[in-house]
Amino acid sequence: LALPGVGPYTGAAVLSIAYGRPAPLVDGNVERVFARRFLLEDPVASGALRRDTWDLARELVPLEGAGTWNQALMELGAVICTPRAPRCGACPWQRACLARRAGRVADLPVSKPKPVVREVTLELAWCRRGDRVLLEQRPAEGRMAGMWQLPTRERTATGLFPADWATRLDVGGERARLRHSITVHRIQARVLASRGPARPPAGLAWVPLTGMQAVALTGMTKKVLRVLQPVAEPTEGSQEE
Repeated sequence: LALPGVGPYTGAAVLSIAYGRPAPLVDGNVERVFARRFLLEDPVASGALRRDTWDLARELVPLEGAGTWNQALMELGAVICTPRAPRCGACPWQRACLARRAGRVADLPVSKPKPVVREVTLELAWCRRGDRVLLEQRPAEGRMAGMWQLPTRERTATGLFPADWATRLDVGGERARLRHSITVHRIQARVLASRGPARPPAGLAWVPLTGMQAVALTGMTKKVLRVLQPVAEPTEGSQEE
């Protein structure tokens, strides 16, 4: 277990199969077999299901022939107690299986709940003076803490983008549209040409395009830069409207 990349499953497989030690193991197949055999109703990947299946594995592993037992459990899940259309009639545990008695075989193991996708609508300010672009720094706490992004205004109310530059920038026409995803958030953003202050307030800064690689940028900001940076821009000292 002290070797890099070796966890409880791999360690138990080596100990039981190669050395005959009574080491229990649980993989996805064994977890499914136990969930049905013992009617375990906690969701897949939950701490409760993981704890219960490992407890059962420790209780059931024989002192002799542990390697054969562990391989049989894994094979049972792989070819008989399959995720879909399990062959219950060929299962040696068919009479003892609590899920089969309850008519719940198809329901187990319980799938992990899918996260609710949240739609987010943003407006991003594209302010450029020569070779510099105006960026804002995200709050020091929370998601993407302290990273830099284009000045951003959220039109929805998820709280993912708390800053609001509406009172600080003169917003103009649309320059681009893009889609982006952050975990369960699906973002649609409009990039608007804007005029920024020569001396930006706290939280905003003019950053040279040649120095962007040294700045901790958000993924969406990098995406916008890839789209707009190659576009011809006003010369040094001018402002975008």
